[in-house]
Amino acid sequence: MIPPDGRTLAQTSEQELLASIFPVLPTRPEVLIGVGDDTALLQVPSGAVLVTTDSMVLGRDWIDDWSTGADVGHKVVTQNLADIAAMGGVCTGVVVSLIAGRDTTVAWYRELNEGIADACRAENVAVLGGDLSSAPDGVRVVSITALGELNGLSAVRRDGA
Repeated sequence: MIPPDGRTLAQTSEQELLASIFPVLPTRPEVLIGVGDDTALLQVPSGAVLVTTDSMVLGRDWIDDWSTGADVGHKVVTQNLADIAAMGGVCTGVVVSLIAGRDTTVAWYRELNEGIADACRAENVAVLGGDLSSAPDGVRVVSITALGELNGLSAVRRDGA
């Protein structure tokens, strides 16, 4: 069972955190192996994959006084989906990385997860997996790598947009 929301990451285990978020994360039929394993396995019918990544850093890209964890989750997913769409593609899955100080609350972590899950679910995007890592107190970095396909279309490059 996950500790109450007022607890920090230092007061709970990685396994407890992951057990609380895995059931919330969306998937797709193309995901043969998803969250919970060392590596995801995604079936790619077209044989070509689009890949992009974006990171957000507390104090640089958001301030907790202005943004909830859910806001941060929505924003970082949206940034990546926009990059895939700009190339003319459709996002199929994302990989999430959170680097956070042990003073980060479980409540913020849950909000982040809900924002990521909601944004992905709205666009039929699977969460394929990710990574958790510790940092000095006060540090939080959220990174998402998005994968997508062109579905038979040609890639739209910056110089051709």
